[in-house]
Amino acid sequence: MTRQAVARFELTREQLVEFTARTKTLLRDTLHLLSLDQRLQHGTKVMERMGLQVYTDGDSTTITGHLATTIVDLEYAMYATTTQHVQTVAAIMHNELYNDADVLDVQQSQTLEDTFHFVGVKSVALARKGMFAKPHHIVYLESTGTIHDDGTARLYQHIEYVDMAHYYYTAKNSWSKAIRPICSTVSLFEADPCDATSVRVYSRAHYSHDTPSSLYQMHQPQVYWQWVLSLASLAVSRRLMDATSLVQYWVPNGECKSCSVCNSAFKALRPKHHCRSCGEMMCHGCSIHIRSPTVVHKFCTKCVLKSRELRGGDRVEQPPKTSLWRPMSSVASSSSSTESFIRSMQETTKHVTTPSPHVVATPSAVDAKQVNALEQISDSIAHQESILVCMREVLEKQKRHSDVTNSMTSTTGTADSYMTDECLETLPSTSTGSPNTHQFEYIDSS
Repeated sequence: MTRQAVARFELTREQLVEFTARTKTLLRDTLHLLSLDQRLQHGTKVMERMGLQVYTDGDSTTITGHLATTIVDLEYAMYATTTQHVQTVAAIMHNELYNDADVLDVQQSQTLEDTFHFVGVKSVALARKGMFAKPHHIVYLESTGTIHDDGTARLYQHIEYVDMAHYYYTAKNSWSKAIRPICSTVSLFEADPCDATSVRVYSRAHYSHDTPSSLYQMHQPQVYWQWVLSLASLAVSRRLMDATSLVQYWVPNGECKSCSVCNSAFKALRPKHHCRSCGEMMCHGCSIHIRSPTVVHKFCTKCVLKSRELRGGDRVEQPPKTSLWRPMSSVASSSSSTESFIRSMQETTKHVTTPSPHVVATPSAVDAKQVNALEQISDSIAHQESILVCMREVLEKQKRHSDVTNSMTSTTGTADSYMTDECLETLPSTSTGSPNTHQFEYIDSS
Protein backbone atom coordinates (compact mmCIF):
# COMPACT_ATOMS: atom_id res chain seq x y z
CA MET A 1 0.00 0.00 0.00
CA THR A 2 1.43 3.37 -1.02
CA ARG A 3 1.91 6.29 1.33
CA GLN A 4 -0.57 8.42 -0.67
CA ALA A 5 -3.30 5.80 -0.25
CA VAL A 6 -2.61 5.42 3.47
CA ALA A 7 -2.74 9.20 4.03
CA ARG A 8 -6.40 9.31 2.89
CA PHE A 9 -7.61 7.00 5.67
CA GLU A 10 -10.25 8.54 7.97
CA LEU A 11 -12.74 7.02 10.37
CA THR A 12 -16.45 7.52 9.81
CA ARG A 13 -18.96 7.90 12.61
CA GLU A 14 -20.14 4.31 12.22
CA GLN A 15 -16.59 2.96 12.21
CA LEU A 16 -15.76 4.92 15.37
CA VAL A 17 -18.80 3.52 17.19
CA GLU A 18 -17.94 -0.04 16.14
CA PHE A 19 -14.29 0.30 17.18
CA THR A 20 -15.29 1.77 20.55
CA ALA A 21 -17.69 -1.12 21.12
CA ARG A 22 -14.99 -3.68 20.28
CA THR A 23 -12.61 -1.96 22.70
CA LYS A 24 -15.11 -2.05 25.57
CA THR A 25 -15.91 -5.71 24.95
CA LEU A 26 -12.26 -6.70 24.82
CA LEU A 27 -11.44 -4.80 28.02
CA ARG A 28 -14.38 -6.39 29.85
CA ASP A 29 -13.30 -9.88 28.82
CA THR A 30 -9.68 -9.18 29.74
CA LEU A 31 -10.56 -7.89 33.20
CA HIS A 32 -12.75 -10.93 33.78
CA LEU A 33 -9.90 -13.22 32.75
CA LEU A 34 -7.48 -11.47 35.11
CA SER A 35 -9.93 -11.68 38.00
CA LEU A 36 -10.10 -15.45 37.58
CA ASP A 37 -6.30 -15.69 37.36
CA GLN A 38 -6.55 -18.55 34.89
CA ARG A 39 -3.03 -18.72 33.59
CA LEU A 40 -3.74 -21.94 31.76
CA GLN A 41 -5.75 -19.93 29.26
CA HIS A 42 -2.61 -17.99 28.30
CA GLY A 43 -1.18 -21.06 26.57
CA THR A 44 2.19 -22.74 26.92
CA LYS A 45 4.93 -20.88 28.75
CA VAL A 46 7.88 -20.45 26.38
CA MET A 47 10.19 -18.11 28.27
CA GLU A 48 10.66 -16.09 31.45
CA ARG A 49 13.21 -13.32 31.43
CA MET A 50 13.79 -9.96 33.15
CA GLY A 51 10.55 -10.07 35.12
CA LEU A 52 8.29 -11.04 32.20
CA GLN A 53 6.63 -14.38 31.46
CA VAL A 54 5.72 -15.21 27.86
CA TYR A 55 2.97 -17.63 26.81
CA THR A 56 1.72 -18.72 23.39
CA ASP A 57 -1.05 -20.95 22.06
CA GLY A 58 -0.41 -20.67 18.33
CA ASP A 59 -2.95 -17.89 17.71
CA SER A 60 -1.84 -15.43 20.37
CA THR A 61 1.09 -14.32 22.50
CA THR A 62 0.53 -13.29 26.13
CA ILE A 63 3.00 -11.48 28.37
CA THR A 64 2.57 -10.91 32.10
CA GLY A 65 4.91 -9.63 34.77
CA HIS A 66 6.45 -6.39 36.01
CA LEU A 67 8.15 -3.44 34.31
CA ALA A 68 10.75 -1.31 36.08
CA THR A 69 8.95 2.00 35.57
CA THR A 70 6.11 4.07 37.00
CA ILE A 71 2.57 4.76 35.84
CA VAL A 72 3.44 8.44 35.37
CA ASP A 73 6.39 7.60 33.13
CA LEU A 74 4.39 5.02 31.20
CA GLU A 75 1.59 7.49 30.53
CA TYR A 76 4.05 10.11 29.31
CA ALA A 77 5.97 7.64 27.15
CA MET A 78 3.05 5.97 25.37
CA TYR A 79 0.80 8.98 24.81
CA ALA A 80 1.42 10.50 21.37
CA THR A 81 -1.13 12.50 19.39
CA THR A 82 1.05 14.46 16.96
CA THR A 83 3.09 13.20 14.04
CA GLN A 84 6.35 14.33 15.65
CA HIS A 85 5.65 12.44 18.88
CA VAL A 86 4.44 9.35 17.03
CA GLN A 87 7.61 9.33 14.94
CA THR A 88 9.77 9.60 18.06
CA VAL A 89 8.01 6.72 19.82
CA ALA A 90 7.95 4.54 16.70
CA ALA A 91 11.66 5.10 16.03
CA ILE A 92 12.58 4.11 19.59
CA MET A 93 10.35 1.04 19.64
CA HIS A 94 10.98 -0.31 16.12
CA ASN A 95 14.67 0.64 16.12
CA GLU A 96 16.41 -0.33 12.87
CA LEU A 97 13.15 -1.40 11.20
CA TYR A 98 11.69 2.10 11.48
CA ASN A 99 11.11 4.04 8.28
CA ASP A 100 8.32 6.54 8.93
CA ALA A 101 5.21 7.16 11.04
CA ASP A 102 2.23 9.47 10.94
CA VAL A 103 -1.05 10.42 12.61
CA LEU A 104 -3.86 9.97 10.08
CA ASP A 105 -6.92 10.83 12.14
CA VAL A 106 -7.64 12.04 15.68
CA GLN A 107 -11.20 11.37 16.86
CA GLN A 108 -10.80 11.89 20.60
CA SER A 109 -7.99 13.22 22.79
CA GLN A 110 -7.17 13.71 26.47
CA THR A 111 -9.63 15.30 28.87
CA LEU A 112 -9.43 16.70 32.37
CA GLU A 113 -10.82 13.45 33.75
CA ASP A 114 -8.55 11.20 31.67
CA THR A 115 -5.22 12.59 30.47
CA PHE A 116 -4.39 9.29 28.75
CA HIS A 117 -7.51 9.21 26.58
CA PHE A 118 -7.05 8.94 22.81
CA VAL A 119 -8.92 7.42 19.89
CA GLY A 120 -7.58 7.75 16.37
CA VAL A 121 -5.75 6.27 13.42
CA LYS A 122 -1.98 6.04 13.03
CA SER A 123 0.40 4.52 10.52
CA VAL A 124 3.95 3.24 10.57
CA ALA A 125 6.24 2.27 7.71
CA LEU A 126 8.66 -0.57 8.39
CA ALA A 127 11.72 -0.85 6.20
CA ARG A 128 12.51 -4.18 4.62
CA LYS A 129 16.05 -5.31 4.08
CA GLY A 130 16.98 -5.90 0.48
CA MET A 131 17.82 -3.99 -2.66
CA PHE A 132 14.41 -4.34 -4.31
CA ALA A 133 12.26 -4.53 -1.19
CA LYS A 134 9.72 -1.84 -0.33
CA PRO A 135 8.67 -0.64 3.12
CA HIS A 136 5.48 -1.96 4.72
CA HIS A 137 2.88 0.75 5.38
CA ILE A 138 0.82 -0.42 8.34
CA VAL A 139 -2.38 1.35 9.40
CA TYR A 140 -3.81 0.74 12.86
CA LEU A 141 -6.61 2.03 15.07
CA GLU A 142 -5.54 2.95 18.60
CA SER A 143 -7.57 3.52 21.73
CA THR A 144 -5.96 4.44 25.04
CA GLY A 145 -7.32 5.59 28.36
CA THR A 146 -7.74 4.92 32.06
CA ILE A 147 -10.25 2.52 33.58
CA HIS A 148 -11.16 2.12 37.24
CA ASP A 149 -12.06 -1.35 38.46
CA ASP A 150 -12.52 -2.19 42.15
CA GLY A 151 -10.78 1.02 43.13
CA THR A 152 -7.72 0.24 40.99
CA ALA A 153 -6.71 2.61 38.20
CA ARG A 154 -5.34 0.92 35.10
CA LEU A 155 -3.98 2.28 31.86
CA TYR A 156 -5.09 0.43 28.75
CA GLN A 157 -4.08 0.39 25.10
CA HIS A 158 -6.02 -1.35 22.36
CA ILE A 159 -4.59 -1.56 18.83
CA GLU A 160 -6.25 -3.00 15.73
CA TYR A 161 -4.21 -3.40 12.57
CA VAL A 162 -6.35 -2.80 9.48
CA ASP A 163 -6.44 -4.96 6.37
CA MET A 164 -6.00 -2.12 3.88
CA ALA A 165 -6.46 -4.31 0.81
CA HIS A 166 -9.89 -5.41 2.07
CA TYR A 167 -10.71 -1.83 3.08
CA TYR A 168 -10.20 -0.37 -0.40
CA TYR A 169 -11.76 -3.36 -2.14
CA THR A 170 -15.03 -2.99 -0.23
CA ALA A 171 -15.00 0.76 -0.85
CA LYS A 172 -15.49 0.13 -4.57
CA ASN A 173 -18.28 -2.44 -4.16
CA SER A 174 -20.38 -1.13 -1.30
CA TRP A 175 -21.49 2.13 0.25
CA SER A 176 -19.66 1.41 3.52
CA LYS A 177 -15.93 0.85 3.87
CA ALA A 178 -15.57 -2.25 6.01
CA ILE A 179 -12.67 -2.40 8.47
CA ARG A 180 -11.39 -5.92 9.05
CA PRO A 181 -8.78 -6.28 11.80
CA ILE A 182 -6.02 -8.69 10.83
CA CYS A 183 -4.16 -8.42 14.15
CA SER A 184 -4.96 -6.82 17.50
CA THR A 185 -3.29 -6.21 20.85
CA VAL A 186 -4.61 -5.23 24.26
CA SER A 187 -2.42 -4.10 27.16
CA LEU A 188 -3.24 -3.24 30.77
CA PHE A 189 -0.91 -1.49 33.22
CA GLU A 190 -1.36 -0.87 36.93
CA ALA A 191 0.95 0.36 39.67
CA ASP A 192 2.40 -2.30 41.94
CA PRO A 193 1.13 -1.55 45.48
CA CYS A 194 4.24 -3.15 46.97
CA ASP A 195 6.77 -1.27 44.82
CA ALA A 196 6.39 2.36 43.74
CA THR A 197 8.93 1.90 40.92
CA SER A 198 7.24 -1.13 39.37
CA VAL A 199 4.23 -1.58 37.10
CA ARG A 200 2.23 -4.74 36.56
CA VAL A 201 1.66 -5.48 32.90
CA TYR A 202 -0.66 -7.76 30.96
CA SER A 203 -0.39 -7.70 27.18
CA ARG A 204 -1.90 -10.06 24.63
CA ALA A 205 -1.59 -10.12 20.84
CA HIS A 206 -4.07 -11.98 18.61
CA TYR A 207 -3.18 -13.00 15.07
CA SER A 208 -4.34 -15.53 12.47
CA HIS A 209 -3.29 -17.16 9.22
CA ASP A 210 -4.43 -14.03 7.35
CA THR A 211 -1.99 -11.83 9.27
CA PRO A 212 0.81 -10.50 7.02
CA SER A 213 4.29 -11.77 7.73
CA SER A 214 5.51 -8.39 9.01
CA LEU A 215 2.79 -8.22 11.70
CA TYR A 216 3.12 -11.93 12.43
CA GLN A 217 6.83 -11.55 13.18
CA MET A 218 6.26 -8.47 15.36
CA HIS A 219 4.01 -10.45 17.72
CA GLN A 220 5.96 -13.69 18.04
CA PRO A 221 7.12 -14.50 21.61
CA GLN A 222 10.76 -13.38 21.35
CA VAL A 223 10.07 -10.15 19.46
CA TYR A 224 6.90 -9.26 21.37
CA TRP A 225 8.72 -9.80 24.68
CA GLN A 226 11.36 -7.33 23.55
CA TRP A 227 8.65 -4.86 22.53
CA VAL A 228 6.97 -4.98 25.95
CA LEU A 229 10.33 -4.78 27.73
CA SER A 230 11.13 -1.61 25.76
CA LEU A 231 8.19 0.12 27.46
CA ALA A 232 10.17 0.15 30.72
CA SER A 233 12.81 2.47 29.23
CA LEU A 234 10.61 4.30 26.71
CA ALA A 235 10.08 7.29 29.00
CA VAL A 236 13.83 7.65 29.59
CA SER A 237 14.58 7.47 25.87
CA ARG A 238 11.82 9.88 24.96
CA ARG A 239 12.97 12.46 27.53
CA LEU A 240 16.47 12.30 26.07
CA MET A 241 15.07 12.67 22.54
CA ASP A 242 12.84 15.61 23.51
CA ALA A 243 15.78 17.40 25.14
CA THR A 244 18.29 16.61 22.40
CA SER A 245 19.67 19.66 20.64
CA LEU A 246 23.07 20.87 19.52
CA VAL A 247 25.51 20.11 22.33
CA GLN A 248 26.99 23.31 23.69
CA TYR A 249 30.40 21.81 24.40
CA TRP A 250 32.09 18.70 23.05
CA VAL A 251 35.21 17.50 24.81
CA PRO A 252 38.07 17.42 22.27
CA ASN A 253 39.50 14.00 21.55
CA GLY A 254 42.97 15.04 22.65
CA GLU A 255 41.81 16.17 26.10
CA CYS A 256 40.08 12.91 27.03
CA LYS A 257 42.32 9.93 27.75
CA SER A 258 39.76 7.74 29.53
CA CYS A 259 36.04 7.03 29.62
CA SER A 260 34.06 9.58 31.61
CA VAL A 261 31.85 6.81 33.04
CA CYS A 262 34.05 3.81 33.89
CA ASN A 263 37.43 5.61 33.72
CA SER A 264 38.85 2.95 31.38
CA ALA A 265 41.78 4.21 29.34
CA PHE A 266 41.17 4.67 25.64
CA LYS A 267 43.34 2.53 23.41
CA ALA A 268 43.79 2.26 19.69
CA LEU A 269 41.22 -0.51 19.39
CA ARG A 270 38.75 0.72 22.03
CA PRO A 271 35.79 2.48 20.38
CA LYS A 272 34.90 5.85 21.85
CA HIS A 273 31.98 8.18 21.27
CA HIS A 274 30.69 11.59 22.28
CA CYS A 275 27.54 11.68 24.40
CA ARG A 276 24.75 13.47 22.57
CA SER A 277 23.50 15.03 25.81
CA CYS A 278 26.58 16.13 27.80
CA GLY A 279 29.32 16.03 25.15
CA GLU A 280 31.67 13.87 27.23
CA MET A 281 33.70 10.98 25.82
CA MET A 282 32.61 7.43 26.63
CA CYS A 283 33.64 3.94 25.67
CA HIS A 284 31.46 1.59 23.67
CA GLY A 285 30.44 -0.40 26.73
CA CYS A 286 29.14 2.69 28.55
CA SER A 287 27.09 3.99 25.62
CA ILE A 288 23.38 3.53 24.93
CA HIS A 289 22.22 3.76 21.31
CA ILE A 290 18.76 5.29 20.89
CA ARG A 291 17.14 5.62 17.50
CA SER A 292 15.52 8.93 16.53
CA PRO A 293 13.35 9.45 13.43
CA THR A 294 16.46 10.55 11.51
CA VAL A 295 19.66 9.14 13.05
CA VAL A 296 20.93 6.97 15.89
CA HIS A 297 22.08 8.98 18.92
CA LYS A 298 24.60 7.75 21.49
CA PHE A 299 24.20 8.63 25.17
CA CYS A 300 26.38 7.81 28.16
CA THR A 301 24.90 5.83 31.01
CA LYS A 302 25.23 8.86 33.33
CA CYS A 303 22.80 10.90 31.24
CA VAL A 304 20.51 7.88 30.91
CA LEU A 305 20.37 7.43 34.69
CA LYS A 306 19.85 11.17 35.12
CA SER A 307 16.86 10.97 32.80
CA ARG A 308 15.57 7.99 34.74
CA GLU A 309 15.40 10.04 37.95
CA LEU A 310 12.91 12.43 36.33
CA ARG A 311 9.20 11.80 36.12
CA GLY A 312 6.72 12.31 33.31
CA GLY A 313 7.53 15.08 30.87
CA ASP A 314 10.26 16.73 32.97
CA ARG A 315 13.01 17.96 30.69
CA VAL A 316 16.60 16.78 30.88
CA GLU A 317 18.86 19.75 31.59
CA GLN A 318 22.13 19.80 29.68
CA PRO A 319 25.30 20.54 31.69
CA PRO A 320 26.91 23.97 31.26
CA LYS A 321 29.80 24.45 28.89
CA THR A 322 32.46 24.59 31.61
CA SER A 323 31.33 21.49 33.47
CA LEU A 324 33.52 18.40 33.27
CA TRP A 325 31.82 15.27 34.51
CA ARG A 326 33.74 12.78 36.57
CA PRO A 327 33.52 8.97 36.50
CA MET A 328 30.57 7.46 38.33
CA SER A 329 31.02 6.53 41.95
CA SER A 330 31.27 2.91 42.90
CA VAL A 331 28.08 3.16 44.96
CA ALA A 332 25.99 4.27 41.97
CA SER A 333 27.49 1.72 39.64
CA SER A 334 27.03 -1.15 42.08
CA SER A 335 23.30 -0.67 42.54
CA SER A 336 21.46 -3.79 41.44
CA SER A 337 18.44 -1.84 40.16
CA THR A 338 20.69 0.48 38.17
CA GLU A 339 22.59 -2.40 36.61
CA SER A 340 19.33 -4.16 35.79
CA PHE A 341 17.91 -1.05 34.13
CA ILE A 342 21.05 -0.41 32.07
CA ARG A 343 21.11 -4.06 31.04
CA SER A 344 17.48 -3.91 29.94
CA MET A 345 18.14 -0.77 27.87
CA GLN A 346 21.15 -2.36 26.22
CA GLU A 347 19.06 -5.46 25.57
CA THR A 348 16.34 -3.48 23.79
CA THR A 349 18.66 -1.13 21.86
CA LYS A 350 20.96 -3.66 20.22
CA HIS A 351 21.76 -3.21 16.54
CA VAL A 352 20.53 -6.78 15.94
CA THR A 353 17.13 -6.57 17.63
CA THR A 354 14.24 -7.93 15.60
CA PRO A 355 14.40 -10.23 12.61
CA SER A 356 13.56 -8.98 9.15
CA PRO A 357 9.81 -9.07 8.43
CA HIS A 358 10.30 -11.49 5.54
CA VAL A 359 12.19 -14.03 7.69
CA VAL A 360 10.03 -16.64 9.41
CA ALA A 361 10.90 -17.03 13.09
CA THR A 362 10.06 -19.98 15.28
CA PRO A 363 7.92 -19.37 18.38
CA SER A 364 10.54 -20.90 20.63
CA ALA A 365 13.21 -18.87 22.36
CA VAL A 366 16.35 -17.95 20.48
CA ASP A 367 19.05 -20.57 20.85
CA ALA A 368 21.97 -19.64 23.07
CA LYS A 369 24.46 -20.42 20.31
CA GLN A 370 22.74 -17.96 17.99
CA VAL A 371 22.84 -15.28 20.69
CA ASN A 372 26.56 -15.85 21.20
CA ALA A 373 27.12 -15.71 17.45
CA LEU A 374 25.26 -12.41 17.22
CA GLU A 375 27.29 -11.00 20.11
CA GLN A 376 30.52 -12.04 18.39
CA ILE A 377 29.35 -10.38 15.18
CA SER A 378 28.51 -7.19 17.08
CA ASP A 379 31.93 -7.21 18.77
CA SER A 380 33.60 -7.75 15.39
CA ILE A 381 31.68 -4.84 13.87
CA ALA A 382 32.62 -2.60 16.79
CA HIS A 383 36.25 -3.66 16.42
CA GLN A 384 36.23 -2.83 12.71
CA GLU A 385 34.58 0.52 13.40
CA SER A 386 37.34 1.41 15.85
CA ILE A 387 39.99 0.50 13.27
CA LEU A 388 38.26 2.68 10.68
CA VAL A 389 38.15 5.56 13.16
CA CYS A 390 41.89 5.23 13.82
CA MET A 391 42.65 5.06 10.09
CA ARG A 392 40.50 8.13 9.48
CA GLU A 393 42.36 10.08 12.17
CA VAL A 394 45.72 9.08 10.67
CA LEU A 395 44.62 10.16 7.19
CA GLU A 396 43.37 13.48 8.55
CA LYS A 397 46.71 14.09 10.27
CA GLN A 398 48.59 13.28 7.07
CA LYS A 399 46.32 15.60 5.11
CA ARG A 400 46.87 18.44 7.59
CA HIS A 401 50.63 17.85 7.46
CA SER A 402 50.56 17.88 3.66
CA ASP A 403 48.56 21.11 3.63
CA VAL A 404 51.04 22.76 6.00
CA THR A 405 53.99 21.60 3.86
CA ASN A 406 52.41 22.91 0.68
CA SER A 407 51.65 26.19 2.38
CA MET A 408 55.25 26.56 3.55
CA THR A 409 56.54 25.72 0.06
CA SER A 410 54.35 28.33 -1.59
CA THR A 411 55.39 30.90 1.02
CA THR A 412 59.10 30.16 0.42
CA GLY A 413 58.65 30.49 -3.34
CA THR A 414 57.00 33.86 -2.92
CA ALA A 415 59.78 35.04 -0.63
CA ASP A 416 62.48 33.91 -3.11
CA SER A 417 60.76 35.76 -5.90
CA TYR A 418 60.56 38.86 -3.76
CA MET A 419 64.27 38.65 -2.89
CA THR A 420 65.22 38.22 -6.55
CA ASP A 421 63.35 41.35 -7.50
CA GLU A 422 65.10 43.27 -4.73
CA CYS A 423 68.52 42.05 -5.84
CA LEU A 424 67.85 43.07 -9.44
CA GLU A 425 66.89 46.53 -8.29
CA THR A 426 70.19 46.93 -6.40
CA LEU A 427 72.41 45.97 -9.39
CA PRO A 428 74.38 48.84 -11.02
CA SER A 429 72.46 50.60 -13.72
CA THR A 430 73.86 50.86 -17.29
CA SER A 431 72.22 54.20 -17.99
CA THR A 432 74.49 57.21 -18.64
CA GLY A 433 74.37 60.69 -17.27
CA SER A 434 73.78 59.78 -13.68
CA PRO A 435 76.27 61.17 -11.18
CA ASN A 436 76.09 58.10 -8.96
CA THR A 437 76.93 55.58 -11.66
CA HIS A 438 80.44 54.43 -12.59
CA GLN A 439 81.58 54.96 -16.19
CA PHE A 440 83.66 52.19 -17.72
CA GLU A 441 85.62 52.95 -20.86
CA TYR A 442 87.21 50.49 -23.21
CA ILE A 443 90.85 51.44 -23.84
CA ASP A 444 92.42 50.19 -26.97
CA SER A 445 96.05 49.39 -26.23
CA SER A 446 97.08 49.34 -29.83
